[in-house]
Amino acid sequence: MSTPAAATWTYTGVWINWSYGTIRGATLTLSKRYGGFLTAFLAIYVGFTGRMFWKTLSYALHQHNTTRPGTTRDGIHYQRQIILRNSNGALSACLSLAWLPLSWRGRTNRPFIRILPFAFLAALNVGFFGIASIFSSVASSAPGNSTLILGPRCGGYNNTSFSFSLGGNYLSKILADTYNAATYVRQCYSANATDLGCGVYHRQSLPFTVNPNATCPFASGLCLFNDNSAFAIDTGCLLDSHADLGINAPPQHRVLFRRVTTCAPIHAAQWATQVNESGFGPVWYINAGPNPPSNYTFSYVISAGSTGFGYALSAVNAFAGYTPNTSWVPDALINRTDADITLMMLNQNTMGYTVVSDDPWMPAHEPVDDQNSSYIGDSYLGLLACAEQYQICNPNAVTGPAGCTLLTGELPLLWELSSNTVGLNFYQEYTVIRIQEHVSWMNIFQAVSGRGAAALNANEHTYHLIQSATPSTQWHIEVSPWFSLCLAKLQAHMIEWATAPTNIEPTSQSNTNTTTISPALVAPYQTIMCRNQLIHSTTSSYQSFSILGLSLIIAVGGVIIIVGLFVDVVGGWVQRAIGREWRDTQWRLEETLQLHRAACESAGIKGVWELGLHAVPRTVGRDMNMPPSSELWGCELRRNGGERGEVVRQETVLLRNQIDE
Repeated sequence: MSTPAAATWTYTGVWINWSYGTIRGATLTLSKRYGGFLTAFLAIYVGFTGRMFWKTLSYALHQHNTTRPGTTRDGIHYQRQIILRNSNGALSACLSLAWLPLSWRGRTNRPFIRILPFAFLAALNVGFFGIASIFSSVASSAPGNSTLILGPRCGGYNNTSFSFSLGGNYLSKILADTYNAATYVRQCYSANATDLGCGVYHRQSLPFTVNPNATCPFASGLCLFNDNSAFAIDTGCLLDSHADLGINAPPQHRVLFRRVTTCAPIHAAQWATQVNESGFGPVWYINAGPNPPSNYTFSYVISAGSTGFGYALSAVNAFAGYTPNTSWVPDALINRTDADITLMMLNQNTMGYTVVSDDPWMPAHEPVDDQNSSYIGDSYLGLLACAEQYQICNPNAVTGPAGCTLLTGELPLLWELSSNTVGLNFYQEYTVIRIQEHVSWMNIFQAVSGRGAAALNANEHTYHLIQSATPSTQWHIEVSPWFSLCLAKLQAHMIEWATAPTNIEPTSQSNTNTTTISPALVAPYQTIMCRNQLIHSTTSSYQSFSILGLSLIIAVGGVIIIVGLFVDVVGGWVQRAIGREWRDTQWRLEETLQLHRAACESAGIKGVWELGLHAVPRTVGRDMNMPPSSELWGCELRRNGGERGEVVRQETVLLRNQIDE
């Protein structure tokens, strides 16, 4: 079968994940390529921010430790100041500062205590911003793991004919959807599910509760055992259209959906009649209401079931309030005006059991031989009936019954919603349409119809018509996965409604029972529905970022960068304004180029320097040549010529010898 949904894609751009609100949920989704660019930019940006933070910190430390006019300090103090002034980042400062106390050990007081705190601050700056740079993409990652999915054709599907006598695409699609959902339930609706395919839907599995002692949903005395032996499965506190079904919407546009299924094995004797039919032999008829064109519900040919067949499962269903001449009309004992009914007949045929089965739907206590080596079913057939009900609630309405519809069948629910008794807005109404149009195909009848005995869990534990041990609650084990299957089909339908239907065969010209995709939706609340389906991101082809995280990184980093770029300029203005210009003067003079100027002047290099405390001092005139810096140490240049230059050279050599000693 063709699967148009295979052409789906992930929305890229800015959107809001309403699971986390307007601010925290603001999300930017990018392709892997552009996401990589943004991640790299963030790492570089945070690294540069760390450099600017160190410049600000080193400026503050330098200014705090400047020497007041008229006082003197030792060499290690000024070297520390020069490192703070000229370090090319925190790492460079940390390494330079670490060498200082080693070089000055024994030459000055407490060199390690005076220097290592500064080196520790530099190392702390390196570590913090290094880690921040690595994890900047994590800090900016969007909360959760959800993306919006889009497709080529939004709006679900429309069946152009409800005459199912020809079979056709629609029934074929329903059956294929059922098999897909059954596979998903097997893999993903267990507590320890680990299959990789379980991370597609917004929520892996939808929650429900079970009650094994529920009230019989049919006439008193009809259920086996007693009137409190039914098995009820309930989605409980209601499924949220956003949190559970993934229809991304703010709280005021959400709806709550509830599904309740109550099943029980029932007595069949009151409807059972055996007739000896010509050519068939004995035939059992179950007349729990006519199922047109037959005037009975089920039939079972005894001879056909005794020729090497295993389980057989048949089902009929009826919608509350729907009584055409072409569908099953339940008997009064089983009929409900507030619930849809599914009735199933199980035939055990020649299925053998290794031990007795106490399950009421498939009992087996008749020994095959005197040795009790195996057993066969107690009866030719067993009936299981289910009542299914639905409810829609408006979470924005007042609490209590006024905010919810009645718990009822599909059609009564639709009729009640048509009068909008719970005050739904346009967006909520269309959300309900998305859910409601699929209810007909997510009931217990559709969970078993078309699959027959393949729908039975017990059938998976048979080999050559021999059934292994069967618990007394086997019918619970059968019903529960069917309920889960219905929920899984609902989850799948939410996605294909927003993208494109799956399992659609090419339309045949000779088949009048065709399925077409809904036309494009134009109303604002309709088009929004086509861009609001959440799924878990299962591919590395896209990357989502939190706009809040990005904004904080950019904003905080921007402030630090701006402060770092202009801290010395503004600081100089402030120092001069409050009469402490000597602090700014020392900051300027201890800059690398100013130290080079001072070294040249001290060495007596011929030339006049201008621009004073400017960041880039320069010599007066053009083509002023200088020797390399290696010659400034003990050079023979003379500041005033002749004898004075020689004296300077000798004093320099003497000083070097004293230092070496």
